[in-house]
Amino acid sequence: MRRWSFKPALLRGAQEWRIEGTALDGPAGRIDLNDVERAAFVDQAMKGHSFTRLDLIEGDRTLSISITSPKTDDPDPDRQAFFALTLAVAQILKDRRPGIPVTIGEYGRSALIMFAIGVLSLLAGVGIGAVALASGLSGERLGAAAVPVLLLVAFGGMVAWARRPWKPALELPAASLPILLEAYSGTQSSAAASPSGE
Repeated sequence: MRRWSFKPALLRGAQEWRIEGTALDGPAGRIDLNDVERAAFVDQAMKGHSFTRLDLIEGDRTLSISITSPKTDDPDPDRQAFFALTLAVAQILKDRRPGIPVTIGEYGRSALIMFAIGVLSLLAGVGIGAVALASGLSGERLGAAAVPVLLLVAFGGMVAWARRPWKPALELPAASLPILLEAYSGTQSSAAASPSGE
């Protein structure tokens, strides 16, 4: 049995994950990696933090391995343990389920929520701008209001465009997942073979 332990967020306690054969067991539940039908890898950055997760999907059930960590060049033992675990999972998927699809980025309901936030921000910015123009504000006040309104419109447009539901999802086969995770983590495949215990 191989074990990994890491804190999924700064203010949370360490969680232990275990792999025995093809069975992954952790705080989010247990799943046999032979039964995984598809997966998703999500990595988002916001305000100096990175939100990273690997979703393993079997039917209507999703088991997520996730971590929130500061974006820094300094080594982060929790992030290293997270990537060692996900690399070990990816290697099993490569060996046992090489053809299953792995979606890169948000998908499903999360992507739709982000799209809705983008559309609402865009509409709010356009609406505020239209009301400001129609109200007859002086040129000085209109100029002062223009910058935040334009930023809101730009933010909304970028988020809505990036998360548009008609855009085909970026997918790759599970056989390529270890290479992707190595690129994100800056490690080699050997990291997956060095958990905290056998």
